[in-house]
Amino acid sequence: MKKITLTFIAICFAAFSFSQTGTIQKLYSDTAGNDKEFNKALVQYISHYKKDTLPFSSLNFTKVVAYKINELYFTGKESYELCEPYSIVNKKTKKLSPKVGKKEFLLTDDQIKKLTNIFSDSDNFIWAECGTPIPQAGLVFYKKDKIVGFINIACYYGQVECVPAVLQAKYGALSESGAKQLVELYKEIFGANF
Repeated sequence: MKKITLTFIAICFAAFSFSQTGTIQKLYSDTAGNDKEFNKALVQYISHYKKDTLPFSSLNFTKVVAYKINELYFTGKESYELCEPYSIVNKKTKKLSPKVGKKEFLLTDDQIKKLTNIFSDSDNFIWAECGTPIPQAGLVFYKKDKIVGFINIACYYGQVECVPAVLQAKYGALSESGAKQLVELYKEIFGANF
């Protein structure tokens, strides 16, 4: 069951990431549908983009704003069941979650550069299954006042979720070095410790 789930996730991720280029169809046909060979080919393809493509460059954003989310849960004042919708942005309405804190933290150019550096290096991520973590923060990319992308950050769980997907982030599980860099950036943005 685990193999089927991982294969399904890999296919969905890859299909989403490569839908514009048709690369996924070529990879799948080249491996004759063999899951093990397909996953190996997918890893090699993504590794090729380790530092060749800059994440978020296609968003044409004008600003990046950080928000805390689910603060009552992380301070022990709210139960797990009330933490919803597990995302900084509602994916259907493209609006901020009602659980987002009221304070906005506008990222500086230097912080955006650090963020891009973290996400452009696939060594900051590992191939691992991701669960449904409760994010404690999120970064929202705006073009004027319109949301064009976002990142859910769940440092307690060592995971991120990028919308749109970032090739180098694999499934979203952070490596030790990636987690360290993201925690440092988190502290710089929010001025807070975990």
